[in-house]
Amino acid sequence: MPGTVAPNDETDPFNLPIWGPAEHDGVEKFDAEIDRAHLGHRWVIMLLHSLGPTSFAWYMTVDVSAVTGSIAHAKSLGDVWIDSLANVGAYWRGQKLLAAVTPEVETTAAGTTQTWSWTLPPHFPPGKTLRVRVDGGTLSQNGKALEWNGHGYYEIALDAGSLTLSP
Repeated sequence: MPGTVAPNDETDPFNLPIWGPAEHDGVEKFDAEIDRAHLGHRWVIMLLHSLGPTSFAWYMTVDVSAVTGSIAHAKSLGDVWIDSLANVGAYWRGQKLLAAVTPEVETTAAGTTQTWSWTLPPHFPPGKTLRVRVDGGTLSQNGKALEWNGHGYYEIALDAGSLTLSP
C-alpha cells in the first residue's frame, strides 16, 4: 500500500513511503487514507507541507480543519495510534530489531528460561517501549518482573537491552 508501513515488513527505514495530500484536499481524502491503512493493519505516514488558512503561498496547503477532522475520525476508530514519525518509527524499528533476535535458552529443573539481548542502533531515541504478549511465564527486565497491562500486553523498555521470560 503506498505511503504505509507494517509491523516487521521489509520497508527500507532510510527510504520511507509517504502519503501527501494534494493542495486543498479535504477531510474525506484524509479519512480515506486512514481507513485504507486501518483495514490493512498498517501505519500511514502523512507528509504535510503547509496548513491553512494562511496568507502565504506555501506548498500544497491544506486546511487545518481537514487535519483535525481526520484526527477525530482516527480516534473514533478506537484502535488507531496517532503520533509523530519519530515515536512510531522508533516502535517500528524496535519491533523489527527484537523480531530478529534469537533468545539464549537455559533449561533447569524449574523449567526453561529465555533471554533476548539487543543493541539499539546509533542515535536511537531514548525512553522508547514496545508492547509484547506471551502465552505464560514471567517477563522481567533488569531483574524486575514486568506488570501486565489491562489492555492485553506487557510494555518493555528498549533501553534495557534485554528481556527474560522465565517459568
